[in-house]
Amino acid sequence: MNSVSSWHRHCPVCATSQAKALYTNTMATIDGLDMSYVVSRCDNCGFHFASNLPSPDTYSQYYRRLSKYDLPATVPSSLEQQRATHTLNICRPFLTRNAVIADIGCGNGTLLAHFHHSGFSALHGLDPAPQAATALGIAKIYQGGIQDAPSNLPLANLNLLCLTGVLEHLPNLRLDMAALLGKLPPTAKVLVEVPALEQFRSQDSEPFGEFSLEHIQYFSRISLANFMSNLGYGELAFDRTPLDGASDSLFALFGRGSGQALRIDDSAPQIESYIEKSTVAWNAALAKIAKTIQSDFFIYGAGSHTARLIPQLHRLDPQAKLRGIVDSNLNLQGKYLAEYPIASPDWLNRHPDCPILISSYRAQEAIAKGLKDSGIPNQVIRMY
Repeated sequence: MNSVSSWHRHCPVCATSQAKALYTNTMATIDGLDMSYVVSRCDNCGFHFASNLPSPDTYSQYYRRLSKYDLPATVPSSLEQQRATHTLNICRPFLTRNAVIADIGCGNGTLLAHFHHSGFSALHGLDPAPQAATALGIAKIYQGGIQDAPSNLPLANLNLLCLTGVLEHLPNLRLDMAALLGKLPPTAKVLVEVPALEQFRSQDSEPFGEFSLEHIQYFSRISLANFMSNLGYGELAFDRTPLDGASDSLFALFGRGSGQALRIDDSAPQIESYIEKSTVAWNAALAKIAKTIQSDFFIYGAGSHTARLIPQLHRLDPQAKLRGIVDSNLNLQGKYLAEYPIASPDWLNRHPDCPILISSYRAQEAIAKGLKDSGIPNQVIRMY
């Protein structure tokens, strides 16, 4: 586990240092970066967050080197388009046509493209992935993290700041958000979208999938309101929305000066149930591996699922040797997960007699079909 500074153990909402550890998320290193952490609950306000984090610089390196957005441009997925549509719908009643809008963590620019197609033109974006700026042709997208916003975005002139899928990623959440919001004019609105802790899915979903390499803050509606209230912002509009192939998202629009008193987050039963049911499903998947794999094998998939799996493999069967990992993500190929190289799926053609363990829940059938359609003859082993 990482050696960390003490501030990584303080609640980002109320700054209390007393928290209960709920789950230790041990991960294999990815490209030499240890992203392990402990899921904890604040004893004071009930917020759920990851403690014992690696340094903010580790996260900066991760997003610069390993972002899924730093890839050749593709058509936005249905999930990306859903999220952008919900954001636009909740914000539009509060905006005029000449509104100045910025999107931090803009990825490939899907949300900004939606605003553009709806008639807004003063659009700005920021993302740490080097190639994100060119994905959809939005002119004013710059490379950088949240700390780079003041030097890249017209914060003092904004009417709307969008933070969709951002807050759950920030290791220095409280300090970074306080510094960012302090640069905005009093009339600016802030749109936040985060996964809805109330609807973390422990059935028909990846075990512990919400505790990924990247997601380290876990918001309910109450804890999100508490957090923004402590920064001087109150809720103006809210929607909890189901999304295709993902947990529900909380979409909330905030304005300055209407914060509320701290309320105790009551989501403890939901997250405890999520951890309990995930444990049962995860152990069943591990038992299936132990029963099925009798020889050397490859893993398909180099994401959070495999980072969580690798530390378990030697405990399952030290005689079954993992030969390597394959993944279609060009940003991961040539790097390492623990001591195992990540290669293109074409590499499997060199080892046709070696089984492939598909390390994915949501995509396992699509991966199996893709391997078959590519003529890769290896035996396929599913975990689920």
